[in-house]
Amino acid sequence: MASFEFKNRNMKVEIAGRQYTVHVTEDLGDTLKEFAEEMRGMADELSLKEKTKTDAIEMLRGAIDTILGENSFDRIFRNRKITVMDCADLFMYLVDEINEFQAK
Repeated sequence: MASFEFKNRNMKVEIAGRQYTVHVTEDLGDTLKEFAEEMRGMADELSLKEKTKTDAIEMLRGAIDTILGENSFDRIFRNRKITVMDCADLFMYLVDEINEFQAK
């Protein structure tokens, strides 16, 4: 007999020794596309000195908290210096993991 099971949409990731669960939905995919557009715009604004590194960090803080849950950014970066590169690396890691999870 054929049966149907819903796909598990909960992806687990470990970051800085803490485990997070990401609920991978179409809405999250749309949100990630919006964040990617914002990042491209931010890169342009940074190069033109219209925005600061602090602006970029705050934008990435919002993206990371949206993906991992409120205050996740603060927990992850609590004991380290916050840099744009680390924030961007973490965001890109999450996007890559989500894309790979969706491909399964």
